Amino acid sequence: MSDVLLINMWYTDIGRYSASNYGLLKVIFECNLKLFGSNVKKRLLFVIRDFDPEGNADAIKGIIDKNVKTIWDEMHKPEEHKNKTVEDFFVLDIALMPHGKLQKKEFKEKCAELTARFEKGAADTFFPALDYKNVPMDGLGIYIDKTWDVIRNQKELNLPDQREIVANYRCGEIKDEARELIMEDFQKLKADCDGKEAVGFGEKSLALLEKAIKYYDDEANHYQQSVYLKVKTDLAKDIFNMLQDIFDQQLFSAKKNVEKEFDQKLKGLIRRDAANDKFYAQSEELYIDHTKNFVKTSASLIIEGSGWGERVQ
Repeated sequence: MSDVLLINMWYTDIGRYSASNYGLLKVIFECNLKLFGSNVKKRLLFVIRDFDPEGNADAIKGIIDKNVKTIWDEMHKPEEHKNKTVEDFFVLDIALMPHGKLQKKEFKEKCAELTARFEKGAADTFFPALDYKNVPMDGLGIYIDKTWDVIRNQKELNLPDQREIVANYRCGEIKDEARELIMEDFQKLKADCDGKEAVGFGEKSLALLEKAIKYYDDEANHYQQSVYLKVKTDLAKDIFNMLQDIFDQQLFSAKKNVEKEFDQKLKGLIRRDAANDKFYAQSEELYIDHTKNFVKTSASLIIEGSGWGERVQ
């Protein structure tokens, strides 16, 4: 029903599929084409937030144009529109907005320029001049009802499905942000554990997990619960996978240290000039003690739910 669709996008997210909501844009393209064809060209206005003044505006527009055309080429199109291009149905436009806090004056000026283009009489108005295709005001209610009927009668376009699509993309984006949040701490832990047995690996690993999960919970808990919980589980699995190699190294170091100590003490039981009649009992005691020490050390590495406990056993 609208002539202009604004796509709000952070400058730093340009080119990132999920963060840029390109998946949702693909759904919009497919549904608009299937249901409404090419009655009137719609304008896609990409509003780029926090644009770096030193950035290349032409390069940004080129990236967005390329991404939109890629989405168009990959999407399913009805037979009658197989050879049509995205320009046959949409006008692509871009608005570069300075940082809202760091460049308040410039930001307000750009907002004013953008607002002015939403006046129908403006020289560079966003709105099409096809007056003969506009809907008269007294027919607007009927037009909206009929449009909504078309949408509502499409099973693949029911509202719960759309909420699920939004939840999938947004929760996926937040999951990526949560992982990025702990990467510096993860790299430090990895360096501390490189080639040696580190103190507090289990506690530090748990702290990483809890930090990421807390961020995800705070940002994603209001999205559709089934999606929110599934992606939360995926996030935990991703972090366990990140830590798996370090855990294996730590387990190997603990094993080698116990074996070395056991070997030294076992040799101490051997007498050069006589048999040790208590050797069996003493060696068995050594074995039990060192096995317990290994289990105790290994237990300190384990995070509940990681599956590492089963490996140690």
